[in-house]
Amino acid sequence: MEYYHIQKLNRIDKEWGLNQTIETALTPQNTFIDDILRGLNDNFYKKIGNQDILSLAHQKLSEENCDQKFGDFSTYNQNKHFQFLDHCREFEDLTNKFSRVNLQYLKWIREEIFEKIRLEINPNLPSRKKGIWLTNKKNLKKWWDILASNKRKIYKVEILTGKTFTTDEFYCELKNNSIEEFENNARQYWQGELTSNPIEEILFEGKLKVLKSFEDIAEIET
Repeated sequence: MEYYHIQKLNRIDKEWGLNQTIETALTPQNTFIDDILRGLNDNFYKKIGNQDILSLAHQKLSEENCDQKFGDFSTYNQNKHFQFLDHCREFEDLTNKFSRVNLQYLKWIREEIFEKIRLEINPNLPSRKKGIWLTNKKNLKKWWDILASNKRKIYKVEILTGKTFTTDEFYCELKNNSIEEFENNARQYWQGELTSNPIEEILFEGKLKVLKSFEDIAEIET
């Protein structure tokens, strides 16, 4: 089977070179986990000024009374109009940062639970914490579209040694799930159960070699 890896070139991932050998055992965790942990430690989204966004939100919600502050807005007072716009922008920024922080925590929670369930079901399966995501040619276009980014590359790789596991990424969808829901999704994921319209992903641990690189999927499709 032909295997491919799509790499989003960001602050962590570095471009692979032709004929380079990649070995998952040489690093304690993959760049996917590194990115989650960096996000959790990034104060840009966790704070506004020097104040934690959770504390700031609690303060704002207890202090602000929109009905009282903008109740006469219908009379169109220009000064009130600009106050209202500033108010909206402030809460928009707060909501955006809450969303980003919540997403990072959800990723972390999901990965911790998925790893726990992997160890329960079959510890010999490739780990999401250390592995590399691969795809075959059939699913390459689907993953190219999912991993949309301004900077990304496709690598055709050869597996030298190691293990693969094919499953459905559907079970990894991020929602504010309960612990039980996360655990149920993890069990179906690690049992390799495919949905009716699966997003097949191949987890790999071991050693592989980079054979070719492509800037765009059109280079492969043609």
